[in-house]
Amino acid sequence: MDQPVPRLRIAVASRDGARIDQHFGQADRFLIYDVTPAGADLLEERRLAAHARNEENPRDTIRRMLADCPVLLVAKIGPAPQEMLAGAGIAASDLQAGQEIEAALARIFADKTAAPSAPAPDSAGFRLLHAMLRVADLERSLAFYVDLLGMTLLERREHKKNQFSQVYLGYGGGFGAMTLELVFNWNRDTPYAPGESFGHLAIAVSGITRLCDRLAAAGVTLPRPPRAQRHGSGIVAFALDPDGHRIELVDMSDGAHAPDGSPPPRRRPFHVRSIRHRLYPAHARRRRLPPQHERRQRRRRGQLGAHPRRRLQLHHAGIPRRPGGGLPGVRHHAAVISAGR
Repeated sequence: MDQPVPRLRIAVASRDGARIDQHFGQADRFLIYDVTPAGADLLEERRLAAHARNEENPRDTIRRMLADCPVLLVAKIGPAPQEMLAGAGIAASDLQAGQEIEAALARIFADKTAAPSAPAPDSAGFRLLHAMLRVADLERSLAFYVDLLGMTLLERREHKKNQFSQVYLGYGGGFGAMTLELVFNWNRDTPYAPGESFGHLAIAVSGITRLCDRLAAAGVTLPRPPRAQRHGSGIVAFALDPDGHRIELVDMSDGAHAPDGSPPPRRRPFHVRSIRHRLYPAHARRRRLPPQHERRQRRRRGQLGAHPRRRLQLHHAGIPRRPGGGLPGVRHHAAVISAGR
């Protein structure tokens, strides 16, 4: 009896039809491919406008229109839409961003089909990195872990965009040993119930994409497939253990993290203003104002004479001119009036 030909349906977000070059949030069409050992066949193009329903969220439309595609390739995707799609059985990935579609499809097909029979990963370099707990009062928790239990504050980050604080604590080994991550959500007003504050366990791995393909082939749920971190160049993924606990997998094979497992430093986003500050520091710090506002500020600082209407008022009031013959400015005539002259 002939064996069925393995087949994998993959959706691709692409502007030019040749490369994976479109952000998930900007995509309004997706190319649908059927990939087999013989190659990739373009089935159709699915447009968001043709599948949208009245007042339906675009993300829900995409989830419904790509329900038969277990893999989605995009240039960039955030963690929230990635987890939403994973809940519908769609593994969205941005690790192939900028690559040619046909080469990426062939590589993903080979990895997915080989995953069920792949040998167990070499876990010689795997190790526990940290455990994450959510806390209701960060300073109170720091007083407990640092002052009472003697831990060392290894790193602290303030995430203004996502509204949370993050600290790493540990003992003598620092990031070379297992650490504790505390997360304080700024918008959280109520305390956590017992068991609700646990976040995840983090494990350092190598070959994260092959490992996640093997986990998926074994039926393990991946709420967040491998993706590049927003604040660094490392690759992370999340899996669920049999009891539903979240396990963070951090790839250590690409050098994105330090050898001791510490998280990568936050990169300052590129901005034209920062370049201008380096090249023209005085010009960058000077804030140009409209002429009328600039004259008003200079007059308040006493660098200009009084306003024409004010000159007439000073003349009728008998206030003398500024020493040297000039008309009094604000500072001068204020001093004259306060002195009783």
